[in-house]
Amino acid sequence: MRRVMALYVPVLTLTTLVAWATEPGTPVEGNPNTTVAVQVTVEQKGKAVVGLTAGNFRVYEDGEPRGVIRAEPADPASIVLLVENSLNSWRFLNDVRSAMRGFLRAADEQKGHSYALVTYERKPIVEQTLTQEISRIRAAFVDVKQSAWGRTDTYDSIYRVLEEMESLPGRRVLIFLGFGYDAFSRHTFGELQRKVHASNIQVYAIATGSDLRQLSEKAVGTPPPADQWQGDMLIRMLAEQSGGKWFCPSCEAGYADSMREIMDTLDHQYTVEYRRPEPPAPGFHKLRIQAFEITNDTRRDFKVRARPGWQIGAAAH
Repeated sequence: MRRVMALYVPVLTLTTLVAWATEPGTPVEGNPNTTVAVQVTVEQKGKAVVGLTAGNFRVYEDGEPRGVIRAEPADPASIVLLVENSLNSWRFLNDVRSAMRGFLRAADEQKGHSYALVTYERKPIVEQTLTQEISRIRAAFVDVKQSAWGRTDTYDSIYRVLEEMESLPGRRVLIFLGFGYDAFSRHTFGELQRKVHASNIQVYAIATGSDLRQLSEKAVGTPPPADQWQGDMLIRMLAEQSGGKWFCPSCEAGYADSMREIMDTLDHQYTVEYRRPEPPAPGFHKLRIQAFEITNDTRRDFKVRARPGWQIGAAAH
């Protein structure tokens, strides 16, 4: 059953589980100290680094060291796929189908995560609520009908989904699949970015439009069309400001590969908890995380991908 999201519908109608969440700037539930949990990807030469513990991490907030109290493999995630479904987006339907094939194959091989499928044009529509049965996601995607609307309110749709996801349980991940162009959203790009900073949600973003990118690559020295440029800016922002990763494939096969990489990354992340000496003041607080190991008195540093900071207080207004 398809549901248009409305303010009175709780938690995006994605789940009936008792929801708890570690929000930026608030204590971990049951812990009297002010502690914060952040999702971290650690790599070396493109390969995931496993087996690290709290002693292998250093956390700095606004340049000040913070005590790391836990670093463990991340628990299964609540994963929401947000897929553009406007009249214009059907030009890139093969990109979307390739991405979904890659996602479904990867999800079939992984256990523990919960998934929901949401499409959007003017507003988000829930195609499948949270489930661990990947067959339901597959069936919901097959049942999606082409929208008659050419208008895409991309910023508003992403903002709304992030807003509703904040009450989902545990680790939360948004996978965005769309061109990224925005028509008439009420929220601005800057407001959406502040919402990303304020939400403890990782975003992985894949830009559709492989045929346009092929044309752009051939037209050396010519800037991309304005709508493509705007979309690519959004794709990069969503991922980089949340600790995720962005992809702009230039061929259809690249979409399946991108989805498989995302799913593999999610299975090799760490949850790092650190303690603040006191609640932070409103505003943006920079975050820097180091990961390393010491062997025979020699330190080896790893590549870390994590959010660049937290927005505390009003996110968009």
